[in-house]
Amino acid sequence: MLFRGEFYILPSFRITADRQRYSTCNFLTEDDVMKIEILVDSDVFWEDLQKEILDAKECVLGQTMSFEGDEVGRMFSETIIQSAAKDKRLLLDSYIRAIINDRFLYSVKSRRDDALMAEVRATNELIEENRRAGIQSKFTEPLGFLFHKISMRNHKKLVIIDDRIAYIGGINFCDHNFYWHDMMLRIEELEIVAYLKRDFELTWAGKNVGVVKKFGDFTLITLDKRNNEKLFQPVFNVIEAAQSSVFVESPYLTFPFIDRLRAAVKRGVEVTICSPDANNWGLMRKYMLWEARRSGFDLQLYQGKMSHLKGMLVDEKILIVGSTNYDFLSYRTHIENIAIICDAGLVEQFREKVIKPDIANSRTATAEELQTNGWLSYGSMKLLEQISRVLKFLP
Repeated sequence: MLFRGEFYILPSFRITADRQRYSTCNFLTEDDVMKIEILVDSDVFWEDLQKEILDAKECVLGQTMSFEGDEVGRMFSETIIQSAAKDKRLLLDSYIRAIINDRFLYSVKSRRDDALMAEVRATNELIEENRRAGIQSKFTEPLGFLFHKISMRNHKKLVIIDDRIAYIGGINFCDHNFYWHDMMLRIEELEIVAYLKRDFELTWAGKNVGVVKKFGDFTLITLDKRNNEKLFQPVFNVIEAAQSSVFVESPYLTFPFIDRLRAAVKRGVEVTICSPDANNWGLMRKYMLWEARRSGFDLQLYQGKMSHLKGMLVDEKILIVGSTNYDFLSYRTHIENIAIICDAGLVEQFREKVIKPDIANSRTATAEELQTNGWLSYGSMKLLEQISRVLKFLP
């Protein structure tokens, strides 16, 4: 046990027992409905968050992977500055020291892009302006010598308001991420908020702790990078216990999750995957088309813009959401928050706010598209996985 019993590292798993537990969740009664809401897309999220930041009295604590000196970054910062909260802090991943606006900053082409370099300067200036205005900032996960740790990111997105409200999910604070289709959870369950606040404090102190913590029918998994393979086991248990259906929405779904989904198809489980047609990683789109054909998934391609939303619904009763993309980077090298939820109200929210509209806004991959040769994409990602797996243990 660690930290006065608030946290514990999960050293091992009794798979049979866990599968049974997650497949027979006891849903809450109407009198015990969890105070958690799914907020889809940045306009809904920001309308809610902005009000709460301005109402904050004690603290506004934010954690994000991408934060840039653009309109959204300034909007977020200026709102925090206006807040009366005494404690204002931001955790920013070192990702933005190498990649801004999805561009690697140290390529010859990027260094010659005046607009991109101006945004880099604007980001640094904004962080300094925030410091002068009372917002402290720290960077997480150094990039390492010659960027050898660039794949090892703190991928959490988290905002804490006082001891009242926490937000977790996938939305970053920069223009292009704000435009993407995505979601956050607004959490008003005080025990969960306190837990997430403690997690923020640990990260601020430079500590990443691998944790599985249960709050009734809400289980929160915190990945620490080094123990991810064990900590992901409850997610695998849910998939392996699936009996009728699995719906997954993710832009970057890969092995080893795809392997469990393929096995589910072989058991007769209907697996539907929703992934963006306009994927910002072209390699991933080719892989998904190839994988859908060989594994028997129903692949729905989300239309209109990039979807960064990630969530999974198993057998219409177990919801898995958070910052993880269900890809090899999350599995091997990312620090994440994942929630496994058996609350009937939240399942219904996800069905109504995510699945129904997103399927309606998607098209089925055509037979011709599914003939895409994805071997190169698969091989490239497998190589990157093995390299990352070795590098994460180097100093």
